[in-house]
Amino acid sequence: MKKTIIGSTLLISGVYIVVTIIQSALIYLPNQNSWLPTYSSKLWSIIFGTLDVGQNLGFVFYFGIALIIIGLIILGFEYFEKEK
Repeated sequence: MKKTIIGSTLLISGVYIVVTIIQSALIYLPNQNSWLPTYSSKLWSIIFGTLDVGQNLGFVFYFGIALIIIGLIILGFEYFEKEK
C-alpha cells in the first residue's frame, strides 16, 4: 500500500509539472516574436529555450516526464506483484 501511494504521488506530481509548463507556454505563445528553427513549433521552442525568454524550461519538463515514468513503473510493479 505504501508503494502505491508513493507511485501515485510521483505520477500525479509529474503530470502536474508537465501540464503546468505546457499551459504557461501556451499563455506566453501570443507574445512570442521569434523561435529557433530547430523546433517544429513555437510551443516547443518556448519550452526548450527561446531567444526572447532566455529561460530554459526543458530541464523541468524532462524532470516531470521522469516523475511520470518512475511513478508508472512503481505502480506497474505493485499491480503485477504476486501477493504473498
